[in-house]
Amino acid sequence: MGKDKAVYVGVKGKVVAYDKFTGEELWRTPLKGSQFVSICVDDDIIIAHTAGHLFCIKKIDGSPMWVNKMPGLGYNIASLSTMGPGVTEGMVRKIIQQRQAAGAGGAAAAAAAG
Repeated sequence: MGKDKAVYVGVKGKVVAYDKFTGEELWRTPLKGSQFVSICVDDDIIIAHTAGHLFCIKKIDGSPMWVNKMPGLGYNIASLSTMGPGVTEGMVRKIIQQRQAAGAGGAAAAAAAG
């Protein structure tokens, strides 16, 4: 799937990808049961949770990569979160830029007050 080409929906034990410009269904992956599906999109994968199982599927075609039965954690709705590989680097770069800008602004203010 190209960047930003699809929207991903977790519903009734499935993850479904739709072209976000045309609405055309691109693929559909059945997971387990017919329960609510929590999803988290991260880089080139989708992490999905339903019926007490955690799934990893490929964004490009919906093919399963792995499943974890999460023993002992029950069947409640799960919250999912991940910071993709580029996110941390981007956040660090932004913090550095903000600090540099603040430092430059602080030096200019000190010189003006001088």
